[in-house]
Amino acid sequence: MNSSNNDALLDISVLPKDIFERVDREFYDAVKSVVGDSLVKILKIQLINSAGKLLNTPDLFAFLNFDSEETDAIKLESYFKSKTGQLVIKPGIQSSSSYLIKLLKKTLKQKQESASKENNDNYQNYVTDEFLDNHPLLRSLIKWLQLNNSSGVHQPKQTKNFNNACKRTYFLGRVRLKQKQESASKENNDNYQNYVTDEFLDRRYSFRMSKSYSVEEIQHI
Repeated sequence: MNSSNNDALLDISVLPKDIFERVDREFYDAVKSVVGDSLVKILKIQLINSAGKLLNTPDLFAFLNFDSEETDAIKLESYFKSKTGQLVIKPGIQSSSSYLIKLLKKTLKQKQESASKENNDNYQNYVTDEFLDNHPLLRSLIKWLQLNNSSGVHQPKQTKNFNNACKRTYFLGRVRLKQKQESASKENNDNYQNYVTDEFLDRRYSFRMSKSYSVEEIQHI
């Protein structure tokens, strides 16, 4: 069975839903409930107190290479020592760390996919017919693209991509403007609103409709 199939069998429900928000004791308690206390001790001594820190640690057992009284007790509990003095991590602890990291990575991936889907749904809900009615310039730009395509430029995929790009650019411009307005001081915010108006935004994008574009030009806009 390959690794992708193994990952598919991972049950991330064993982790708390807020595992990436937990730090210190709450994080250690969650780890202990999943893989036991031995791994928690290894995390604590290295001050790895969150899921984010754990995923950004390149080698969880690198401290094995250092001689320190502070780590002696953990080494005795977590490693086998050969007659030549070589330390080998116990298989159970190795598999526990690998299992936990896989769970965290899968959880993070699902969170990112869920956030991406939510943002896309919000975008689709935002750019509606009503939105286009309230922003006639954007609707005109889309119609112009459709006419340009039907008059001899037979590149529906490129036109559709450009169409979506225009929508997203316009949408993001509105969102960023709103964020700046909310975070600015009242005086700066008033000045910003006086300068960056709907008329300003309409002029910003109107140049795209000033002439006919070739397919190559559309792809590079």
